[in-house]
Amino acid sequence: MDNAPQVGNPFVSVSELSDNYNNELFVFNNQLIFPTRDASNVLTLMAFDNINNTVNNLSEIEYLPNKYTVYDNELFYSSSNKTQLRFLDIENKTEQIVADFGNDYQMINSANMIVYNNKLYFTVSSLNGSSGIELWQFDSETNLVSQVSNTEGNQFGYYQHLNLSVYKNQLFFSAYDQEHGLELWQYDSEQETTQLMLDILLGFRSAEPQLMTLFDNALWGFAAVDFNPQHSALELVKFTVNRAPEIEVGIYNTQVQEGDFVTVNINATDSDKDDLIYTWRQTSGTSTIDLTNSNSELNFNAPQVKVDETYRFELTVSDGMEVT
Repeated sequence: MDNAPQVGNPFVSVSELSDNYNNELFVFNNQLIFPTRDASNVLTLMAFDNINNTVNNLSEIEYLPNKYTVYDNELFYSSSNKTQLRFLDIENKTEQIVADFGNDYQMINSANMIVYNNKLYFTVSSLNGSSGIELWQFDSETNLVSQVSNTEGNQFGYYQHLNLSVYKNQLFFSAYDQEHGLELWQYDSEQETTQLMLDILLGFRSAEPQLMTLFDNALWGFAAVDFNPQHSALELVKFTVNRAPEIEVGIYNTQVQEGDFVTVNINATDSDKDDLIYTWRQTSGTSTIDLTNSNSELNFNAPQVKVDETYRFELTVSDGMEVT
């Protein structure tokens, strides 16, 4: 033991904060953000700068923050009483209320808030259970907060801490209706549609899906997949969905001369925003055309021929799961 290498203390105090009240750390603008409460019971949002080894006062705050989310280069969070959406105004060292749901006896009840196609999303329910879980959004461009979903027969609002997840360019969340119970719902911002995505536990009983982790091109989490009146258990579940890519141009005809440089442009789109793989195949023509470097654009020099010939090419587009 005497010859053991000497190492520094692995535990280092970087600040002295009296009466520190810390519920969670969050990284924003390359700083650690956390709240403190002083002896006068004043809450303050602080920032630790690791480069300068300094702790700075960002703003006094009314409630402890949670569900920190960076949106449009600003720090948003909900208040600890769950009724308000707020953001940190760093320039003026104040916090601003974006929306107060407490005026309508409602609260932000999702376990997280999430940015999806340039808007901030979260779920809201009533404080007393008179109305259920609905999806809401905040748009920084218009500065408007609005309800997105309107679930028929949605009457239960006590389900909390259910995650929002973005997968395959769609937003998934849990909501309740009388016919299906608490199940998996989907929102597509491009189509502006909300629909029941999957009734995991068939009928009115609730699967209470908690899907929160992307892994191996799938969405993972927990849900009740079987009904047991004596014991309700959540099991590890995997959810996958895919929309095949679409090719806008199906047939392309052109006439060229020997030696002409030929370009064929094909526009393929994928609603899931998956990376696309283009595969070209020559189906006619006496000379073999090199297609190894062709992707969405087919380029080659027209070959020398003895008589007029027709060269045909076929394109398939894959998103890794389906081929068009």
